[in-house]
Amino acid sequence: TLISFLSEKGWEDKVAQARERLDMLASEGPVLSLAEILAIPGSERILQSIGLAQEYQRRGLGYAALDELAQAISMAPTFLPVHRQMGETLLSMGKVDKAVAKFLTIADVYRVRGNFSQAVAMYERVLRLTPMDVAVRAKLIDLLVSHGEIDRAMEHYLALGDTYYQMAQLDRAREKYSEALRLAPRGSPERHWAVRFLHRIGDIDLQRVEWRQAVAVYEQIRDLAPEDEKARLTLMDLYCRLSQSEKAIRELDDLLRLYRQAGKTQKAIAILQERVQERPDDISLRARLAQAHLNAGNVQEALQQLDVLGDLQLQTGRMEDAIVTIKAILRLHPPNADAYRQLLEQLMTGQVPG
Repeated sequence: TLISFLSEKGWEDKVAQARERLDMLASEGPVLSLAEILAIPGSERILQSIGLAQEYQRRGLGYAALDELAQAISMAPTFLPVHRQMGETLLSMGKVDKAVAKFLTIADVYRVRGNFSQAVAMYERVLRLTPMDVAVRAKLIDLLVSHGEIDRAMEHYLALGDTYYQMAQLDRAREKYSEALRLAPRGSPERHWAVRFLHRIGDIDLQRVEWRQAVAVYEQIRDLAPEDEKARLTLMDLYCRLSQSEKAIRELDDLLRLYRQAGKTQKAIAILQERVQERPDDISLRARLAQAHLNAGNVQEALQQLDVLGDLQLQTGRMEDAIVTIKAILRLHPPNADAYRQLLEQLMTGQVPG
């Protein structure tokens, strides 16, 4: 059939027309093979039907287009591009459910035939119309994984888990994120799949107030991506909630060290200021904020923080620490140095300020 077609007079023009019709059909799906249709008996008549249906569709004559396509299907019932054109026509008529059903059937047939790229393209066509269809997305994920397309599968795993999350089905969302996490090592390292899915899992655990479970998740993120600021800050908060203050401070110190190594002094100050605002009476946080200002050369800001730090130390009976703080203040030559010297003398002689 293909040889006889190419032997006909004017075959070049016919090929151009056929390619144009197939390209119009492929605008929302996989590219179609011209050789595939030309190998079918009566291919020229089928192409004419597709072209007529497209023209009817442009003119808003949907039912006429469907009638024309029905005739083409009677001639070549297994030729899927005609069915695709019928789906596009149904879609143009506002019959979305019927169009989706048609596209899904086409995708399933492509899959059974082993035509991977066409099947994937049609499943993705369905998902553009019905992005919340978890069954179709799961089927597409299985197809992609079976053909080693791990990164594409992971993208759809994200969408699948996010869909369950939007539907408030947190158990199912966490289940799908966890499935993807097991697959993550097979993906491209630069895509950081494990960290991305762990963040989503951790977020669910936080919403469900599963503090200890969340700690385990964010510790994994920290180990995989030591520079992940969100993971470290979340761990700090979780450790505080679980009364593990030493771990919280250790996490903060590690983050501050990373900032120093990267020259992000202002970022370190901003993080500390935020934490001090949340816990204004926390002596360890206040001391680190004062030191950060000193490192940045912000003398006035350092003096303010050291002054508050000294007061907190006195209020909690930490006299030796207060002495160290007052000496640090005096080295910065504050305007009221005499008052600090008097206070220092009292503390050095064992007097407790009233």
